[in-house]
Amino acid sequence: LKEVSSIVRNYSDLISEINTVPYVSENNSVKGIKITKLKKDSILAKYGLKEGDILISINNRKVTNMGDVYRIFKYSKNLKSLNVKILRNNREINLRYLLNQ
Repeated sequence: LKEVSSIVRNYSDLISEINTVPYVSENNSVKGIKITKLKKDSILAKYGLKEGDILISINNRKVTNMGDVYRIFKYSKNLKSLNVKILRNNREINLRYLLNQ
């Protein structure tokens, strides 16, 4: 999955493919970020993310804004896999990607 590896390492590409807003749960806490717009031909769409999905965590680290995504990627340059937890249609889904080095 060479393309996924390049997205992990090139944050500006990631940002150009996605628009998000905070997702606030019923108890007014930020539970994740909701994907409001996603390029149809983007690497993120190719690997299963959809508009309306709520990104909860990456590699077990909570995501509450795109800054969190950046920090996770910045400090995890030697990732061998990427575990992404999303909420879709009120169901938690775990996506796992193996990354080429």
